[in-house]
Amino acid sequence: LAARYLRRDFDVPREVERATVYLSPLGYGELYIDGKKIGDALLDPGIIDFDKRVFYVTHDVTEHLTQGPHAMGVILGNGRYHAPRIHIPTFTRTFGHPRLLLQLHITYTDGTTEIITSDTDWKITANGPIRANNAYDGEIYDANLEMPGWNEPGFDDTAWEQAVEVEAPRGELVSQVKQPMRVTEEIRPVSVTRIGDNWVFDLGQNFAGQTRLAFNGEAGQVVTVRHAEILGEDGDVFMGNLRTAKAENIYTCATDGPVTYQPRFHISGFRYVAVSGLRETPTPDTVTGLVVHNDLRRTGTWSSSNPLLNQLWSNAVWGLRSMYASIPQGCSQRDERQGWTGDRIAIDLSATYLFDTVAFNHKWLEDIRLAQFPDGHLPPVAPPLWPFGDTDIIWPSVYVTHSLMLYEQFGDSRALHKHYPSMQRYIDFHWNRRGEDGLCRDITWSDWCPPPEAPNVIMTSDPTRVTDHTLAGSSFLAFLCDQMAKAAEVLGESSDAAMYRKRYETMRQSINEHKLDTSDWSYANKTQSTFILPLFFGLTPDGHTQDVFNRFVKRVVEQDNTHVAVGLVGSSYLMRVLTDNGRPDIAYQLATNTTYPSWGYMVENGATTYWELWNGDTADLEMNSYNHLMLVGDLVTWMHEDLAGIEADFDEPGFKHVIMRPIIVGDLTHVSATHESPYGHIASAWQIEDGEFTWDVTVPANSLATLYLPAGDFENTTESGSAVGDAEGVTVVGIEDDRLVVRVTSGTYQFTLPIKR
Repeated sequence: LAARYLRRDFDVPREVERATVYLSPLGYGELYIDGKKIGDALLDPGIIDFDKRVFYVTHDVTEHLTQGPHAMGVILGNGRYHAPRIHIPTFTRTFGHPRLLLQLHITYTDGTTEIITSDTDWKITANGPIRANNAYDGEIYDANLEMPGWNEPGFDDTAWEQAVEVEAPRGELVSQVKQPMRVTEEIRPVSVTRIGDNWVFDLGQNFAGQTRLAFNGEAGQVVTVRHAEILGEDGDVFMGNLRTAKAENIYTCATDGPVTYQPRFHISGFRYVAVSGLRETPTPDTVTGLVVHNDLRRTGTWSSSNPLLNQLWSNAVWGLRSMYASIPQGCSQRDERQGWTGDRIAIDLSATYLFDTVAFNHKWLEDIRLAQFPDGHLPPVAPPLWPFGDTDIIWPSVYVTHSLMLYEQFGDSRALHKHYPSMQRYIDFHWNRRGEDGLCRDITWSDWCPPPEAPNVIMTSDPTRVTDHTLAGSSFLAFLCDQMAKAAEVLGESSDAAMYRKRYETMRQSINEHKLDTSDWSYANKTQSTFILPLFFGLTPDGHTQDVFNRFVKRVVEQDNTHVAVGLVGSSYLMRVLTDNGRPDIAYQLATNTTYPSWGYMVENGATTYWELWNGDTADLEMNSYNHLMLVGDLVTWMHEDLAGIEADFDEPGFKHVIMRPIIVGDLTHVSATHESPYGHIASAWQIEDGEFTWDVTVPANSLATLYLPAGDFENTTESGSAVGDAEGVTVVGIEDDRLVVRVTSGTYQFTLPIKR
């Protein structure tokens, strides 16, 4: 569908004191006043369920309105309002043709006011240069149809049609409060190669965004830009894993001369760009990669002495940037790009150490709430543009965990207050559907994509690899009851908290009665995830946690050769289960493996983000994204909370109290991290050199921190040269698990102690 261009001339008769535009374009819209674009947002406003909500954005345009004639112009793109697909790869909801609601409020210095609206005095045309645009296929642009001055005063629009009033969307009109999408970085190619008729540019990094094309054109010349994540055997861009998405922009030149072209209403995920139709040899400046995502404030850094871990952390940062596209999309390249809930089970906790996700997550939690079914169950995709109706319990669990995450990481209880009733309906739905044995069987997706039995297999059907669904669903129902008890306590609902704690214990008993084999302390069908879930959720029988953990370690080390054998769900808790139960050495080996299956295997094979599949280089291309987050699991959380030792305290949320307990493991000689918390800057940087451990710590104002120094010579431990017991701002608490525990007030400290490895 071609882009719609709308315009209107208007006069400003007097001096303006204040002018504000309220703009609600569906799907995307760009506003111009007198030829100048207003704001720097792209693909705005964001993706939502338009039957439930419609966003408007606000612009202060006072500086643009002087006394005299003016013109407003708006370009409407399709976005997700006019769906890019209806039946491929599955049924997709669509809402109609693009449309516009606009109000310009002007307050004059003499106190009078005027409101100019998007009424039938506007003119409209679909005969502009953007001939087609959608999220998956790209944009077709014909410069022969450009309309110079169309958004400036006095343009001759007699050939345009009169705008007509159309039906308003059903959704409630609300202000968009999340951060808009912007170009946040530009990337230059690292190489340019001629492959047949194509020039292939390697940008050196997989990311989501756009390309800016600059070349000398000739009238009638057609240049095509295609985007891909990988190259084929012939060295050309490989499009097979994009499914039906074309991911291409086509530009037709109108005249001879320099051309600069950047699409307005399309982004894609890519590393490689193929340009065909050029008539001159390109330079590295011919193509510029434009990184586009919701412009979230960066909140953290991390580095270590291990280059592989540094690359894995970087890959997570790039992956997260790619998926913040007004929804937390599951992938950025193929004909999907939906807000899958399961993909975010663990990675969004990691994300809080990297980005300020508060506004973004509030928006998405509301998407989930509005998608709830009348009986209380939640969909796996939100907003539900792919309207799946399954009753899976695990993937929508983010609705509860994210609300608590916002409280713990940011001290923000608004989500708990707003969503608690809907969360209760969600839990009650699954609670009331338990079987006679008390177990939950509401499973559709479960532990998605563990390593399969053969290199070309996508989804394994091997019963020794597929985690028992009933164990997984029941474990999550127990966990969610535990989380609801915490939420109820925060909200002062003590009777609810007691009820949810009782439900948790009931589920725990049922799981251990029906799914635990006490002869070898294993659960269900003995996959890695069948151990991880009971261990992380605290479901093991009293006094036997170590027995279950020992059996889990036996599975990892002996059966899996100390490699991962988990999918989306198991990876979400894997590293913390190993570390919390005393085997950070195994966690470190999993993190630093480079043989299949492992995160390092992806890096060894050129990955600059994370693959959707552990065997992403060999599996069938039907489901093979090279920029996905679901298998990152809790790896990045482990890096920040365990290796660097920066962790929030649920009882004093938002890092009012910081728990700092770094893990010394493997061949690491230094780790450093920072975090911009709601209270301010937190830093942890430790190193070991010549048998001495040095730890630099920064605690923000109005916060306290409890520090756990690693085992060493505590009698010779110092802080900034003074004996630790005499240091200002430091209180020695005692010894716990061979660690010296101290409490510190806000400030900067340097602890030193002799240590043996």
